Amino acid sequence: MNLFTEGVLLKNNMYSGTWINENNKWWYKHNDGIFTKDDWEFINGKWYFFDAQGWMIHDWKNYGDSRYYFGDYNDGAMKTGWYYDEKSSKWYYFNEEGIMQTGCIKIYDKLYHFDNNGAMETSEV
Repeated sequence: MNLFTEGVLLKNNMYSGTWINENNKWWYKHNDGIFTKDDWEFINGKWYFFDAQGWMIHDWKNYGDSRYYFGDYNDGAMKTGWYYDEKSSKWYYFNEEGIMQTGCIKIYDKLYHFDNNGAMETSEV
């Protein structure tokens, strides 16, 4: 099964596999021995992105013209909705496709303003 969003073809993992941790980095090995590389994958209800070597991406990632957040190295799942960054003490919002929002955005019938880095500037415009 494939999904199409924002002009990118995304694979939906319908096959089982195993997460492998190596030096605090994660791979996802399919039962056929293949690792996903430089691509998105939907695993157990969550989206992940893997780099060209097959390592799971974590933290912030620019992909195309969009910016995403994938949590820490033990998480790696693409975030959606509200996210509070404890390091910067700032709020961010990611749409249902995981894309970080900037500018003036309507969320649940309220307008919010986010700066060019995605940090919320005002809680309601």
